Amino acid sequence: MKVLIIGLGSVGLKHYNQLKSLNSIKRIKVLSKRPKKNFPFIDKKNIRIYDPDYIIISNLTSEHLKTLKEINKLFINKLILVEKPLFHKFYNFNSKRNKIFICYNMRFHPVIDYLKKHISKKKFDFASISCTTNLKKWRTNIKYYRSNTSKKSGGGALLELSHELDYLEYIFGSYEIKYSVKKKLTKLKIANDDFYHLIGTSEKLKYFDLKVSIFDNKEERLIKLSNENNFIEADILKNKIKFFDGKKIYEKKFKKIDTLKEIHKKIISKKFLNICNLKEGKKILNKIRRFKY
Repeated sequence: MKVLIIGLGSVGLKHYNQLKSLNSIKRIKVLSKRPKKNFPFIDKKNIRIYDPDYIIISNLTSEHLKTLKEINKLFINKLILVEKPLFHKFYNFNSKRNKIFICYNMRFHPVIDYLKKHISKKKFDFASISCTTNLKKWRTNIKYYRSNTSKKSGGGALLELSHELDYLEYIFGSYEIKYSVKKKLTKLKIANDDFYHLIGTSEKLKYFDLKVSIFDNKEERLIKLSNENNFIEADILKNKIKFFDGKKIYEKKFKKIDTLKEIHKKIISKKFLNICNLKEGKKILNKIRRFKY
């Protein structure tokens, strides 16, 4: 299989390294505005001749739509993976020419996978979902305020950490937002939000509370579920789930896996069932545009 990666920033480099380790990948070419030494770069005019089977779009989020349109026009019957989020704002883009997916690879995290398989059929009275991280610690090779994350066209907590919005629906069904706040609370040198808070309801949750921030010194990614008989605490960063049934507490631990490699393996083997598709990616952005500021 031949692969084309468009964009070789920190995320594009992760895709390159993971794909390079897969035996099914025979050739990789990279299209980038900033070529680096020792990488197999290709000129834009030659990508049609190269004729890749699998295309990764990992350039600036604000350039995803233009890039996707160009690739979609050039090729047919290709596999395309767009780095999340799909776009920096909602566009009603559609295509039947190629199979297009969005890289919400957290769906393949063992904790999320377990909840999807064993918990998603149950109903809960309340869910508390939280994701706290620190933008300053994301990359060591570049100042945070010079990264793409800091830019108005593609950064901020809401877009950068939209995994929570994806797995919320993936596990608990279609949701409705009753209350939303999207704010910049700190003095971080970014042009976008650093915090968002949602309260709503879904098919499997009477109510949920979801908070995400990118300024906390303590990293955390938790899902807490409760009903009259049970309490479940799923810790995504520590790869474990605790179950409380009123009488005893027991814990289930999971082996760490590389979710990025997993999504590539699924797409290459054409096992598309649990991968975020174009329709689902647009649905997330359609919800985001209705959030209050």
